[in-house]
Amino acid sequence: MEESRKQLEKESNIMWEEATKYLSSTKSDVESKRSATETRQKNVEAVLSEVAFLKVDAISSKIISVKEAGAVKVALLVRKCEELVEAFHNYANPIARVIESEQRRLGATKGGGFGISDPV
Repeated sequence: MEESRKQLEKESNIMWEEATKYLSSTKSDVESKRSATETRQKNVEAVLSEVAFLKVDAISSKIISVKEAGAVKVALLVRKCEELVEAFHNYANPIARVIESEQRRLGATKGGGFGISDPV
């Protein structure tokens, strides 16, 4: 009986040591995987941060580009308006002079016809 008990204790101790080694090995593996996961998480966060920065930079560049293009279009439209006003004045001034001279001529003859400002 004593011999059997000693044998069982010996087997129990061996199983206990094997279980302890397995537990230590498993703990080490879990810690290693946790550390690797944390490192990968940090890398993913760094990449996402960089991508977000690049997107913001690209959007900012696009905004600046659109504003510049809009400013150029506005400047072209302003110049075109100025050209139209100038053309209008070039045509309107001679017509106004003709009307004024005709009014003066009609005013000088007094009653020789209808004036522009005379009611019809």
